[in-house]
Amino acid sequence: MEFVAEAALIALREGLEALLITGILLGLVTKLGRPDARKHVWFGFGAAVLVSLVAGYLVQAYLLEAFEAHGGAEIFELVAALSAVVVLTYMVFWMWKHTRELLTTVRAQVAAALTAGTLGTIVFLTFASVIREGLEVVLFYGALVSRSSPFDLAWSGLLGFLLSAAIVWAILRGTAKVDLQKFFAITGILLVFVAAGLIVHSVEAATALGLLQPQQAIWDMTGVLTDDSALGRVLHATLGYTAMPTLLQALLYFAYVFGVGGAYLWGLGLFHRRATGNRAPARSRLVAAGLAVLLVLAAIGAGAANPKGFPEHAHGATDDHHVTPAAATVPLDALGAEGKFGVLLRSHGEPIHYNETTYRSFADFVKNLLTVLGFQNLLLVDQGTVLLDKAHPFEKGPRVDADLMDAWTHPYAGPALYVGSPVPGVKESQLPFFDGFYVAPGGPGLGEPDILEMAGLSAYIEWLQMNGTSPMHWSKMLVLDAAERQLKERYGDRVVVQKSYHILPKVGPGESDAEAAKAFKEAGVSFVVDAYTSAIFSDVMNTCMMQPHLLHAFTEAGYTGKLVHAKPSGITYNYSHAVARRIEAAVKEVPAGAQVAVFLTHHGANPDAESPCAPGTPDQYNANAASLYEAILKALEKHPLGENVRLYQVYGQGAGSPDDGILSPLEAVDAAKQEGATLVLDLPYELTGNGFDNLVAHRGSYGLDPAKAPHYDGNHETYLTVKGVTVRILSSSYEAEARGRALVEVVEEALRGALKAPSA
Repeated sequence: MEFVAEAALIALREGLEALLITGILLGLVTKLGRPDARKHVWFGFGAAVLVSLVAGYLVQAYLLEAFEAHGGAEIFELVAALSAVVVLTYMVFWMWKHTRELLTTVRAQVAAALTAGTLGTIVFLTFASVIREGLEVVLFYGALVSRSSPFDLAWSGLLGFLLSAAIVWAILRGTAKVDLQKFFAITGILLVFVAAGLIVHSVEAATALGLLQPQQAIWDMTGVLTDDSALGRVLHATLGYTAMPTLLQALLYFAYVFGVGGAYLWGLGLFHRRATGNRAPARSRLVAAGLAVLLVLAAIGAGAANPKGFPEHAHGATDDHHVTPAAATVPLDALGAEGKFGVLLRSHGEPIHYNETTYRSFADFVKNLLTVLGFQNLLLVDQGTVLLDKAHPFEKGPRVDADLMDAWTHPYAGPALYVGSPVPGVKESQLPFFDGFYVAPGGPGLGEPDILEMAGLSAYIEWLQMNGTSPMHWSKMLVLDAAERQLKERYGDRVVVQKSYHILPKVGPGESDAEAAKAFKEAGVSFVVDAYTSAIFSDVMNTCMMQPHLLHAFTEAGYTGKLVHAKPSGITYNYSHAVARRIEAAVKEVPAGAQVAVFLTHHGANPDAESPCAPGTPDQYNANAASLYEAILKALEKHPLGENVRLYQVYGQGAGSPDDGILSPLEAVDAAKQEGATLVLDLPYELTGNGFDNLVAHRGSYGLDPAKAPHYDGNHETYLTVKGVTVRILSSSYEAEARGRALVEVVEEALRGALKAPSA
């Protein structure tokens, strides 16, 4: 729950005007001997309030949703913000000119209506006076709804409205004397700053749409006062404060404040002085304009200097690594007109088919993983060739008619011993390997660690559970292609985009870290932003295992520029709101009245796991997972699900013991059932697309029989009943454009940090 100062201010001002006119109308009809007309005043007031509320609901429920559904949320933000600026400007000047004559005009119109006996005029007059204020509130709140939840806007606005009601009551009762012209003058000045802040936000929305080229911030105040701090939010609401404005934002802000604000203050007479003797009135307007220009130039100059003491990475966007001591930070202005930068979209691949080539790739991946996890001793076990009964892959126990296959997919006809799980201690490693293996002495597997052969054959079994293919690559490519397209649209030829995969498929020749590094070096880029495309990071998979390989590949390629690692794309506005929209859409498909549990499901990890490359510190996965979960909850404030919906954080894998405080899917079903849920919507929202972790491992955590797989329909969704509760497991492929924007968001954040000039 967050107080929205802009919402309270606009409700105070508009409420005061609407209630004041209504109160005066009530008093007038009574004073003129027609107390029966009071009900007409109240009817007009109620009708205006009702229409305003309906308009607000339609904007939120239909107009905004229609824009978001077609990827136009930024268009709505831009149009709403600019419209609000226009209306606020008009409102400020209109009230300044008409405050005194407004009440006189109202009195005359009421008297004429009562004399003529046309009480409908009273209704219309009240309705017209109030609806104007109500629709202005709707428009203004529409500009805020992208930054604040409807609930926060509502209760903040209600506070402002109640304050206006108290002021009007005191005025009309004669217990307080308020100079309305001064009141509207003061609130008008505040609204000038609010409108200037909306202009700053309009620049952000226009940049997100690609209508404006991204710009560097001309100064960084995050080390002193961030936008999301308590004081920062207050100053943002009242003065339009932004910690990292661009040059265009600063120019437009100051131009509006000093231009429109200066004209408003001039109209109020603040700069006027009466002539005395033979002295002419002072030319204060020129003085004010000159002061405005000086202030703008001073602000820009101070910001461009990036004064010492402002942290270069105050926003905490990136972790920087120099590949060699010779690497240098290159400011944007040093790149020149033809300067380029690189973006590496780096992720785990997933082989589309299982064959000899993909086994080798998968085995290398598992070997690295075991080394990072500290299970190198498992690589010493080599009993010969590990085999699988191809005809009965899910059957445990030996068969005399076994149709044996090795990890390279070659048939094997010699003698073999059934061993179940051939590698001692494998279960403790928490790797998802199956039982049901045979071992033959000698053969092609002699010299190859048994654990790697077993991992490959386990992958083969998982392929069988996905109908012999993996949809992960195609669903992930939708996201990565969206990110690449958006980067090209924004930066054109100045950006070089490469994709790299740590295991197959590598569809293009450059889709490995080594080839990507060569491409960046040949393109002459001075720095590269590395965007690891998983929604959240773990030390095991990224920091400890993949980043060292990446740095080695860049060093081997002779790349001497800067390499910057972007933060996780999941903990962003675009990603969290994409998830929120997907959940909201699924809930809307639920029958009315159903009690629904929404499982926000992570891949999962051991909650007590330490970072393999930083002993004594926890792996960052769980902290990232918590941040991602909180970001989703925040986003859901703008997508309310209803009182019949409860949320649960669930770990699809790696939940550990039942008392570790982290729910596994079956534990979550128990909890939801105890809360009265009859339907579960399970969204594996951390994953980039549909693959092993979702379609096999996560389904398996519900106890589904692997021999009867695949357990999903053509939309990669699963319907099942668990403990009397209906469960729908949703696809992990959704909102590709928005999740692509999330990648662009973290790339640009890292870009801004990388391009800042070094402090003096």
